[in-house]
Amino acid sequence: MAVVICRDALKHRESQKSYQEHGFKDDRARIASFSIQVIGQFGDVDDFTTLRTLCDDEGLGREALDAIKRIEDPYPLPAVNASTGTSRLN
Repeated sequence: MAVVICRDALKHRESQKSYQEHGFKDDRARIASFSIQVIGQFGDVDDFTTLRTLCDDEGLGREALDAIKRIEDPYPLPAVNASTGTSRLN
């Protein structure tokens, strides 16, 4: 359910309302950032189109790329140190 709400929030991010919208914080960006994180964790390949449209965005691009990577590989293998043969988890 949360991922559905976050997908909708990204599609309509310019119309998001916040009680702090007249302050110094950009809550639309914070809502979009949160939505991207949720989609990265719970989304699927159907979200790639939306995330790719954000990749060149100055404020959200890195998060969109991270979300795409997370969807592509939700369980990355731990990095192994070539000299010791141990992972970061050891």
